[in-house]
Amino acid sequence: MLEVRALPFKFDGNIPFQWVPGNPIFPTFLNGLSFFAVGFERYLIKGLKGVLPLIDDAAAKEDAKLFLKQEAQYSLAHKCHVDAMVRLYPGLASTLEKTNQHFDDLYDRENTATTT
Repeated sequence: MLEVRALPFKFDGNIPFQWVPGNPIFPTFLNGLSFFAVGFERYLIKGLKGVLPLIDDAAAKEDAKLFLKQEAQYSLAHKCHVDAMVRLYPGLASTLEKTNQHFDDLYDRENTATTT
């Protein structure tokens, strides 16, 4: 059984874009990944919620519910990180919107809950 774990950190909203002094590649990569992760995790959560009623096995359904809780925590952490970057660099708001729209379009195109 999946154990849902709380993340051991919080974002205070004061995160510089280059948050690893001396290694600009690492935070740049993870900053970009956070934008991707917000949309992707929204996609996962929406998709799993859509198919949850189709899961007949009680143990599998419980694992799916726990996975949803875990992903919601990860999604919130990435969203807090991205929101902090957008506050510091407002031009990034369009990046978040476009990334989310990409995954919303993917969900609309590939939604298995309504195609089965």
